[in-house]
Parts: sequence; C-alpha cells; structure tokens
Amino acid sequence: MLLWAYVDPTHGKPWIAASLQVAHMSRRGTYWAKMLHKWARDFISTRMYPENLYDTWHKTLITNKDFKQELNTYLQSVEPSGQYVNGYEHKDVKDYRQNVFLPEMAKYEHRIRAYDNEGNELPRRWPHDMDDGLRPYEDIHVLWYHDESTFYANDRCKVGWVHSTAKAVPRAKGEGPSIMAADFVSADYGWLRSPDCTESARVLFKAGVERQGYFTNSDVLAHAHKAMDILDKHHPHEKHVLIFEKTQQLTENVLMMPFQLEKCQKAHPGVWIQIKLVKEWAPMANRSFADGREQAFYFPEGHPQAGIFKGMATILEECGYDISGKNSECEGFRCKPGATDCCCRIQ
Repeated sequence: MLLWAYVDPTHGKPWIAASLQVAHMSRRGTYWAKMLHKWARDFISTRMYPENLYDTWHKTLITNKDFKQELNTYLQSVEPSGQYVNGYEHKDVKDYRQNVFLPEMAKYEHRIRAYDNEGNELPRRWPHDMDDGLRPYEDIHVLWYHDESTFYANDRCKVGWVHSTAKAVPRAKGEGPSIMAADFVSADYGWLRSPDCTESARVLFKAGVERQGYFTNSDVLAHAHKAMDILDKHHPHEKHVLIFEKTQQLTENVLMMPFQLEKCQKAHPGVWIQIKLVKEWAPMANRSFADGREQAFYFPEGHPQAGIFKGMATILEECGYDISGKNSECEGFRCKPGATDCCCRIQ
C-alpha cells in the first residue's frame, strides 16, 4: 500500500508523506511509518514479504530447534545437590577431624595400596624414619569402610518429561516402607565378598517399630563379626581395618548416653518403645568393663532396692569417677570448651 501511494501517477506523494498517509489510514503513528520504510526496502531488495508475527506467542517454544537444544543441554547438566557441608564446619566436628581422624589415617598412608586414575597400583613409598621393622610384603593393610544406605518403596524421579498423550498413572502417596542395606567396601576388593561370591558381608534390614526395630550397636557388632569371619577365611595374609562412621548407634551402648540417664535412682528407668501399637517397657542391657566384667544398671535380686535403676551417680562411681558436687549436666548441654570434669555428662 505504501508503494502504491508513492508511485501513483495521479495522487502520488513524496516518500515520507506517503508513509504518514498509510500509517494514518491504519490508525497508527510515526513509528509505524518508519517501520513501513524498512519493510518496503526489504521487499524491494529480497522480494520477500515481511513475516506476520500475529498469534505466534501462543505456540510452544519446544518446536524451536535452538531452544530445544538449549533445554536439552540444561537438563543434561542437572546433577544431584550432593552432600551439604554445613555440619562438617561445626567446631567439634572440625576438631575431631583434624586432631583425631586425620592423624590416625596418616598412620596407614604407607601401609595401604595406592592406585592411579586408570586403576593401576602405584609403588608404595616408605618413610625414612620408619622403625617398626616390618617388611613391605608383611605390612599390607586394607581399609574397609562401613556403608549404610536406605531405599524406599516409592523412590522415584520427581522431575521428568512425558509424551503429550501420556495419561496420569496412580501412585502410592509417601515414601513407603524402607529397607536398609549395610555392607563393607574397600578400594582393593570392592564390596566384601568371598572370591567365588558365595559369601557376602551385606546385611538387609527392615527398619521400623513394627518391623525389625532399629539397627543398634549389637547389630553393628554382629555385622563386624560377619565381616571378620570372611576376611580371616579368604584374606588371612593381610591386615584389615574396619572403619565406621562416628554415630550414636555405633557407640558402646546408645542407651548409656549420659543425657538419657537420671543421676539419682529411679523405679522404672529405661526406654519406652511402641511395638504394634502396644507400649512395652524395655530394660537397658548390661555393659562391660575393660577387663570383661559386666556392670548392671539395676540393683540385683536380694538388694533392698532390687530392680531399681542405680542412677548415673552410682554407675559412674562404680567406673571409678569422682562426681561429688557435680551437676548431672551443664545448662543447655553446653559444657565449657576444654572442660573434662564440669558435670557428669562429660564423663
């Protein structure tokens, strides 16, 4: 229309005047007239009509090849969030890592096998100040790490793409029942197995109050004995170190944690557990001293207070601690840094 208004032999007008007239007829302004200039020049040079963008914003961007490629690249780059590091920056955790764990692991640095990125064993380096008299072929240590993983019946990918014609599939709500797999793994042999794979250290455990209970200290000890039996039978020529994560369930007795005990005697100490919606009282098991003697937490039969909990004070005194004048715990469980005898809890 602009070109006709410009070249009309009878009513033709100059270029700018013609564009303003056409814009006015379309109820537009000067900006529209400038765009008419551009579209007209493009048509004269390419003989291609301008693309009409009307209604294009209602179409999905997935049909755009460039956008589709960028989207696929992004989806391939999405990775799990990994492990959060906040807990590993706590003062007590850093102190244990720097002053206990790392020095202990350094003792085995020249006693374990090392591998390159291709899985080839590297020659071991022996420190010059090594004076333990052990020969290289007598001093191989294998580090076995205890690993626990829990899997749920309804584990699933919560984000994904489906076909446009796919229908919603009903699925169970919640995580569902769980199963825990505990095993030992090393860089030398992988998962702890016999050479013919007929014996395995893996343990499957159904955790829950109405199932197999919880994986306690006794279960960890039984798992360690199972692993040691396999190692003694199939790898007796090496020394083995079992490494466990430092958690409450791996302590000598999780029920012996001081903040769970009463300082004074109590008629019904213990832990209330709920099994199949029926509450039952479970007494705490005895512990053992370093020399093998057992220590009971309740007064024995024949005692005037038979069956009564001894209390934390009596238990610690039997262990040789002097707790006179001490509180059962510091306020808010916050002992002063470096304190070793401020309360009964620190024992």
